[in-house]
Amino acid sequence: MTRRRLILGAALLLLPFVVPIPEELERMRALRSLGALAHFGLPAALALVLHRHGPLRGSILKAGAAAFALAAFMEIPQAFVGRHPRWQDAGIDLSGVLAACGWLLWRGRRAGYGLALCVAACGFMAVKMAPVPLFFLAERAAAERMPVVADFESRLGMFLWSKNDQGHGRYARVDDPEREGNHVVRLDARPHHVYPGIVIRGLPRDWSAYRALVFRVRQVEGAPCRLAVRLDDFTSRSDGQGVQRGYDLSPEWRTVRVDLAELASRADRPFRLDDIDSLLLYLGGIQDGVAVLIDDIRLE
Repeated sequence: MTRRRLILGAALLLLPFVVPIPEELERMRALRSLGALAHFGLPAALALVLHRHGPLRGSILKAGAAAFALAAFMEIPQAFVGRHPRWQDAGIDLSGVLAACGWLLWRGRRAGYGLALCVAACGFMAVKMAPVPLFFLAERAAAERMPVVADFESRLGMFLWSKNDQGHGRYARVDDPEREGNHVVRLDARPHHVYPGIVIRGLPRDWSAYRALVFRVRQVEGAPCRLAVRLDDFTSRSDGQGVQRGYDLSPEWRTVRVDLAELASRADRPFRLDDIDSLLLYLGGIQDGVAVLIDDIRLE
């Protein structure tokens, strides 16, 4: 293979990382979830190409290192083409490269550890993708349950929730300590945690027919802190301009009512309540270890 063809082949494998995604496709959460497969498969394919052709031919270590470096570097230009770079994607890139290198070690040298490495990397990806079908089922169930956003009675509904992308802390669906048979979500955080919270995606986008977001909340451990409620519409994925408001917490159950029109008015641009992408609940003002219970999130 000539150098020109090698460069062209590598560019074609990396091109999907920097091509702007049409809005119609980006709105399809199924494609967004399956995008992790590209971060696994394309760097793996690049490692195989570099190992077989070009100046790195025959060197598994160098081909793998170059493939990972190129794939990770592609996260940088994504910010300039409307994409959303994440450090987690680099981890998936690495797992794809390790799978390819493990395969080469096993096939070329009959090294048992190479097969183990390949299986481990593929297993990591399988575990990561396992919740995706359940997310789709939970998404469909959420559409049928609206205006109830979450009452935490269904384990399936928890597949729509995840830890705040930029934060820390822990969350879990637990038994309500006061009402037998009822379930709530518990959020634990420490002072060194940054934006500890939980985010839900996969809900119906159009909230324009509702006036308020209502939920119950109670702080059960630690000095009083605040809970912030943040909404992001689809455009927020590009400009980062969500809308939010904070609420003081207390040891007793409190019903919080978020005026959606007032919340939307806080944006520096027209905020679209008919195009909601995510709801984030996170803690602030943490002085020591805290624990918060949240339940019965609904729209009215």
